[in-house]
Amino acid sequence: MALAWLFPVYWIIATAFKSETETIATPPSFVPFPPDFEAFTYVIQNSPIFRWYLNTILVVCSDYGRFDFVCSDVRLRPFAARVHGKGSN
Repeated sequence: MALAWLFPVYWIIATAFKSETETIATPPSFVPFPPDFEAFTYVIQNSPIFRWYLNTILVVCSDYGRFDFVCSDVRLRPFAARVHGKGSN
């Protein structure tokens, strides 16, 4: 069962380090050697990836307090009802 989950994760990571021709080669290679970092440099140079990370951090930090409050309220609501005698036994 663990292999069924781990192999796709390994394949994604291994494919990230393959060249474009090695990615579509038949039969596929399971270990990318030598590792190719061209895809990573392309993404860093041609997209605002660092801005995307900053946006993610800002959303998580600004919404986390509100999200935690809502979740804790939903979790504690049945308990509070029992304490105040409004819930079912």
